[in-house]
Amino acid sequence: MRAVAAVALGARSTRQVAETAGLTPKDTALALLRLREQGAVTDGPEDGLAVAHDLLREPARPRPERSARPTVGGVLSTFVRDGRLLRLPARWTCKQQVRAPTRSTM
Repeated sequence: MRAVAAVALGARSTRQVAETAGLTPKDTALALLRLREQGAVTDGPEDGLAVAHDLLREPARPRPERSARPTVGGVLSTFVRDGRLLRLPARWTCKQQVRAPTRSTM
């Protein structure tokens, strides 16, 4: 990530990438090799490095939001059927949603 950021910020040689990213020459060479193999970094104009923005543009597009927390109905239908607990959820928040009613609510 630091190597890509360095190239995006204007580093055009391996030495400049190492200085900007704070990487050792060995780590820089390995990172740039991998980035070139994947097509994220290319040899740019005037014998320099360049970020392949077209390759990176697609994954950067926002995706529809998914709820990080399961809904109460989804949790209950997964762990409870016909009023009976099928199995205990592993996540604490799901356990709280499935817990038995207290006597004060009965």
